[in-house]
Amino acid sequence: VWFLRSAVLHGTAWMLNRVVAVAGKTGTAEIGISGSYHDWFVAYAPYNTSNPDNMVAIAVFLEANERNERYEWWSTKIADIILQGIFANQTYSQVLHTLQPWYLNWRAAPELTPPPDIIQYVTPIISGDEN
Repeated sequence: VWFLRSAVLHGTAWMLNRVVAVAGKTGTAEIGISGSYHDWFVAYAPYNTSNPDNMVAIAVFLEANERNERYEWWSTKIADIILQGIFANQTYSQVLHTLQPWYLNWRAAPELTPPPDIIQYVTPIISGDEN
């Protein structure tokens, strides 16, 4: 289990040390086209809880379909947004304003702005709408 926490503390998922202690694993998968690969991240949080009812497990997978298409750890960035929304009880817009991610135009996100396409599937999780 420690290697999962180590990936967050010292490895490729280093950005996930914000609102909750996270343990996880990053990875890539070849798609059969040179220079292209899928990106994925699986995690659970909080890492240090003794009550499994308080844990959340997530998996983020970004599919590459074309030559030189690769996401280079975008899955961890999306997981960061998901976990912040869940554990800080924040809306998507509140998460953006809290994290101020360099990779998204968070300043242009008023309270009801829908998320960009790359994060379209995150919104129901953050908003609490499971349908």
